[in-house]
Amino acid sequence: MANHTSTAEIIARVRLQLSDQSPRTLYGVTPQLEQLEKLMRRTVANLESNSALLIGPRGSGKSAAVNACIAAITADFGSDAFAVVRLNGLIHTDDRLALRDIASQLKVQRALETGNLSSFAAALAFILETLRNGSRQSQPLIVILDEFDQFAHHAKQTLLYNLFDLVQSAEAPMIVLGLSCRLDVIELLEKRVKSRFSHRQIHFLHNFGFDEYLSIARNSLLIAGAEHDAAISAWNAQVAEAMNDRSLVAALQVQFDLSKDPRVISTVLVCILNSALTASATGRLQASSVVSIIQAQFVDAKALVLQGLSTLELCLMIAINHVQVKVGVLEPFNFEMVYEEYKAFANSNVHVIDFFSKPVSLKAFEHLQAIELIKPVHPNAFHVPKEYRMMRMMVEPAQIVDAVTRFQDCSTAVRRWGSQWAE
Repeated sequence: MANHTSTAEIIARVRLQLSDQSPRTLYGVTPQLEQLEKLMRRTVANLESNSALLIGPRGSGKSAAVNACIAAITADFGSDAFAVVRLNGLIHTDDRLALRDIASQLKVQRALETGNLSSFAAALAFILETLRNGSRQSQPLIVILDEFDQFAHHAKQTLLYNLFDLVQSAEAPMIVLGLSCRLDVIELLEKRVKSRFSHRQIHFLHNFGFDEYLSIARNSLLIAGAEHDAAISAWNAQVAEAMNDRSLVAALQVQFDLSKDPRVISTVLVCILNSALTASATGRLQASSVVSIIQAQFVDAKALVLQGLSTLELCLMIAINHVQVKVGVLEPFNFEMVYEEYKAFANSNVHVIDFFSKPVSLKAFEHLQAIELIKPVHPNAFHVPKEYRMMRMMVEPAQIVDAVTRFQDCSTAVRRWGSQWAE
């Protein structure tokens, strides 16, 4: 007989899924995941010592990849086959504090306090000695240093030096993994620390497409066990229907263009559950409500600036769009090129719009630079006349088209001219 889960229980289960930090399917990091797991398995299985840096922007999957590898190794070798120590540079602000936490996580804090240890290196060696069993073989140790660049700011980098020195000397089987968002993190290391580091780097990027992004959103909302529960089956059908809605896909595409961080979409989905679903009398997941919440969560600051432009400034931005179509989207432009495009449009619509002179248009062009909608290619090129200084556009063409459609005082001719780019 099939079970019947209430709507409140379904919402609670989805919220739990969204807040769960356990490893999930990772997209776009398969080579990095395989390389990392291979290193960690060599430490656990072959008692090798290794070190590596995981570098990438926040939300790119560094911590998730480490957790996924630990889960896979635990499934094969058991949780007692190795020990894990996790440190965070924002929490462990000095080496003594980090050392005490290492002892606490390895459950040797009391022995450390009673021991007569004269130096940091001796204390760390004593902690590792306690991991040895009767055969004098150490238990493999995985050390995870989150916010690795913060540890590089500690005095004399004592913790990093001793950890990498132990790895290099192979006195105990251990792997030291540093997680950082800084590409230049190695340059922060002292010479003696750098000489003991393996210089192995694994780079993580948001290297997945929009289809994978949709899969992340869909899988976050789907609930397992639909074959045994009619209510869960109905919920999964609502999710599938909503995720196939064109307006919802378009809204998620805008969000994907702004940020590929999967954690951001989880935040959006939590807001959807709190607002659209719980406020619905039927308890149904409606695509229109989801779209409105996504649009409310992420306000495009540049789009708001565009909506506040004068008619002349908006015309210049449209002219920039048309110039970029002619010369190339990534190619720079100058005022003379933009003004000629604006002048050609004004001459063809002389009875419809007001045409502004070149000095007035130049002032408007300079204001666009002041509010950072355009930016000079060479900021220090003061010897070049203003009209000929090369610029780059700092907004997407689609944002200009959207601003034109929302502009209240925009004439029909300007609105048609601004929409021609998207046709």
